Parts: sequence; structure tokens; C-alpha cells
Amino acid sequence: MPRQKTGETPKRNIRVPNEVWDPAKTRATQEGRTIAAVVNSYLSRYGSGTSEGAATANPWDIVNLVMRELPDKTVGPETDLANAVDAAADMLRALGIAPVVKPRPDE
Repeated sequence: MPRQKTGETPKRNIRVPNEVWDPAKTRATQEGRTIAAVVNSYLSRYGSGTSEGAATANPWDIVNLVMRELPDKTVGPETDLANAVDAAADMLRALGIAPVVKPRPDE
């Protein structure tokens, strides 16, 4: 069922080749979706830096894995864990994996 028109969403004009539009329109119709809903869904994910079905991982898991593998398994006052998590998140992004920091159970 199409959503009620409110006139509050700005209209956009884009050029899309027929060989891209037609199969997308057919699939959207088969799924009971509008092409506008499909475009909004993809643009939302694109704008947020994630993609449909993208793998995700918690950067803290990477840091914990590295810490377990360190020979002395120690963390001192000079250890910058926040920087380590940022580096792990950058590594995940480079691998095409969306970093997702999950809250601890006690938070």
C-alpha cells in the first residue's frame, strides 16, 4: 500500500538508463515495493557508509584478539586503547566490514 502523500518530501530528478531502471522497477513491483522506497533504502545505506548484507564486526573484538596474542599479555598506562579501537575500526572498513561497537552488557 503506498504511503499517504504529505507534500513534505522534496521531489528529486535523476537520470537513470532504461537498462538499469526497468529491471529495478520490475523487481520492486514483484517485491511489493515502490521504486522510491528502493531508492530511499539504498541511498540511506550509502549515506551511512553501510551496504545491504554487509558484514559487521566489533572493533573491540579485534583489540581483544590482538591483546590475547601479545607475548606478555599486558596493558600498561601507556597503552592507548581508544586509539587501538580506532585503528581496528579503520582496518575493518578497509576490509569492507562495517565496525559496530556494541554496548557492554553492564551498560
